Amino acid sequence: MKTQGEIQAAICEGIRRFEQDYMGRGPKDIYAHLLGDLLVIRLHGVLTAAEQHLTKSRSADKGRNLLKQVRTHLIETARRSWKR
Repeated sequence: MKTQGEIQAAICEGIRRFEQDYMGRGPKDIYAHLLGDLLVIRLHGVLTAAEQHLTKSRSADKGRNLLKQVRTHLIETARRSWKR
């Protein structure tokens, strides 16, 4: 039986591998916290310089929404390709 720390480390490695392979770059830091039946994953440093600029532009709300839509679409596309 794996310890909670080993499970969290495996989750971090899987997320890091996905980010690297599918998104083209990995996060600077990644943390996974397993709290009962709740899994919380925090990624730091995953946005590209262009994405960071978009979120800080004059219309930051619009930029954040656009970035969220693109990232959501990418993850949904990846999910569908993994199910095959």
